[in-house]
Amino acid sequence: MKYIIQVEETLVYENEIEIEAQEGLSEREVQELIEETKRFCYIHQDGTEEFARSLNDDDIKVTEVALSFPESPRKIELEIVDVRSLGGDK
Repeated sequence: MKYIIQVEETLVYENEIEIEAQEGLSEREVQELIEETKRFCYIHQDGTEEFARSLNDDDIKVTEVALSFPESPRKIELEIVDVRSLGGDK
């Protein structure tokens, strides 16, 4: 009997972005700018590189982006979503 196994695979990558905030910005203002950029990128389904580009402006300068994609995922999860029979006797 033949079967189709539907698998959902989730890969988690851990990346780092180094930034330099403009002098005079408070830690709260920096956190607000980061959160605002995060919401924008979430809506547009952007990744780390796009997040870094969006964050880089007059108030915050991105000085380095360290990516682990695609070579080194931090975590991989597999979930069997469905198993269904195709019928037949082989």
